[in-house]
Amino acid sequence: MILTTFTFAVQDSFSRLLASEYNVILIVAIRYFVFAIFIVVASFREPQKFKRALKTKHPLLQISRGILLVAEVCIMVFSFTILGLAKSHAFFSCYPLMVCLLSIPILNEKIGFFRAIIVLFGLLGTLIILRPGTADFSVEYLIPLTSALLFAIYSILTRYVSEEDNAETSLFWVGIVGALFMLLLVPFHWEPIIGLDLLWTLILCFIAILGHFFLIKTLEVCEASKVQPFAFFQIIFASFFGVLLFSETLDLFSIIGTSLIIVSGILMYRYESKELDEDYSRGTKKLLSK
Repeated sequence: MILTTFTFAVQDSFSRLLASEYNVILIVAIRYFVFAIFIVVASFREPQKFKRALKTKHPLLQISRGILLVAEVCIMVFSFTILGLAKSHAFFSCYPLMVCLLSIPILNEKIGFFRAIIVLFGLLGTLIILRPGTADFSVEYLIPLTSALLFAIYSILTRYVSEEDNAETSLFWVGIVGALFMLLLVPFHWEPIIGLDLLWTLILCFIAILGHFFLIKTLEVCEASKVQPFAFFQIIFASFFGVLLFSETLDLFSIIGTSLIIVSGILMYRYESKELDEDYSRGTKKLLSK
């Protein structure tokens, strides 16, 4: 999973590079077209696998997931061009906290005392980065926060459909719906990619395929909930590339705030994983006692 996050951080770096010269819609469309082709080719290798991936009990929710994710990616790549990789990922890292808060009204979940403490801990980190009411605050910070909000809603829908649809199905629908959605937009945002940028685009396509290959292989051998905490490594890698390749800077407040958000996110996933394990254990004991 660490290799997967590293690959996606490299993908973000090339997206930032190209989106600085060309429009965001075009760059995201290229990423999604490659993603969709990879998924279709992988699925068609086994006819039964393709049928399983296509079959869903929640078609409208799967379509909604696809549109939400592609919108989130567009906003995030746009954020890269405005705030840079490091700052964008710092704000985006608060999405697990948004998932927790939104789960209360949407999934009727109870937050509990420990969860509430973790959320407050993460919100403190977000406020440290934002610094509202000071000269350092900028409305541009709302761009990656909007992306984080969309991804949080997407994550909640994913959690809901996962009760009846497997990860293979969800990944298939996300790729296909996203590609079709971008196909509608590309004609209005098309521009030729020229010169050395053609090489960067080809590398972006290769990295996109590699990243999703690693992700699929990771999910084949390990549950998503178990590998999720490792996703925070993408923030570290993206920040590293931002500083190294694009001369971005991270102030002390951003480092402290991001660290608090990452710690709270990992604690949240560990807490939720423990709850799932306990629920499974209680269910097994109840079944065996009958």
